Amino acid sequence: MTPTLSTREQAKALNAIKARAHNGIIVGDVDVSGWGVRKLPDLSQYRVTGCFDCGCNRLESLVGSPHAVDRDFHCDSNPGLSLVGSPDYVGGSFYCESCKLTTLVGAPRRIIGSLEYEDNSVYGNEGEAGAKAFRCLGRSRS
Repeated sequence: MTPTLSTREQAKALNAIKARAHNGIIVGDVDVSGWGVRKLPDLSQYRVTGCFDCGCNRLESLVGSPHAVDRDFHCDSNPGLSLVGSPDYVGGSFYCESCKLTTLVGAPRRIIGSLEYEDNSVYGNEGEAGAKAFRCLGRSRS
């Protein structure tokens, strides 16, 4: 079972994250993992200079994600997740293992590290077409 934060705890944590923002940039890592949410707080106007972790929730999509993450992006262990709303740019690796994905449509357009999507069901032409929709400068492992 996914641990959850109360609405009050989420608001306090989100305020602390946004307090680190200056000119659309959040300095350091952002961790919203294990909040038990179905939707991300709206951080889409921000760039994160560290890692972004929204794993171990109940997310339906990545809408609300920062538009760019300079290091790794973790959205693993979100069964039923769609990659729609992913950042445009990930400077490290993109981890979306164990999400019951059937397509890579919506994945970041540019990944400098690797795309890690083990323990999903991305097969055939749809997965291949999704894989061609973005540029992974590292390696892809399924």
